[in-house]
Amino acid sequence: MPRYLVIHHAPGVTPEDFQRSVPAVLEGKFASFVQCYANMVDGVIVNLYDGESEQAVARELERIGSRSTRSRSCSSPRRRPTSPG
Repeated sequence: MPRYLVIHHAPGVTPEDFQRSVPAVLEGKFASFVQCYANMVDGVIVNLYDGESEQAVARELERIGSRSTRSRSCSSPRRRPTSPG
């Protein structure tokens, strides 16, 4: 499944605002949340989602009431571990 990088610009977001959004984000009806990186000082939140398409991720963001500035596919083939020697 493709992975998408979503960048949010949310100046003024507080830790409390961020925490309140967690249950809806984890529910994942149209795309699956993977990871979040947040810079509360600058109001930048970067999320990784797995989804069937960019449209599915957009539907998920709309469902949770979030607007992204950018959403990009960042999928790459998974590397298989190699055995030593």
